[in-house]
Amino acid sequence: AQVRLGVERALDITVAALLDDAGAPAVPSHRDLHDKQLLVGEGLGLLDLDTAARAEPELDLANLLEHVRLRGRQGLWSPAVVALGEEGVRRAAERVGADPRRLAAYRAATRLRLAGIYLFRPRWAGLARTELERVASAPPLMRALSCGS
Repeated sequence: AQVRLGVERALDITVAALLDDAGAPAVPSHRDLHDKQLLVGEGLGLLDLDTAARAEPELDLANLLEHVRLRGRQGLWSPAVVALGEEGVRRAAERVGADPRRLAAYRAATRLRLAGIYLFRPRWAGLARTELERVASAPPLMRALSCGS
């Protein structure tokens, strides 16, 4: 019950942060950008464009960053690969002039969403429960703001 209340509090904080202001003008957005949606070769390609729309630039950046960090927590990517991914997102955020507070709000929303999704994936359910316990003790938006963008 305590974890549930903490998660509900985190959701309230995150939703309030996302609704706080309109953010940057909308740009073309994938809306589900993560490592499994990217084709890397001589160029860069995107898969699964069924949710493409216009959105704040911080939305895709946050989703990609949190997926990069998730792959590290899952042990699928080495710390060096995670660091490269984080650096790539950081550079992209600088290039588009991403607002650190909006990025933090979208990161918090992504972490909450991913924890909920991964609860239903048996291999990762324990990891998701651990994340929700962390959320309950320290809302992800507060962690995201304190950890920088």
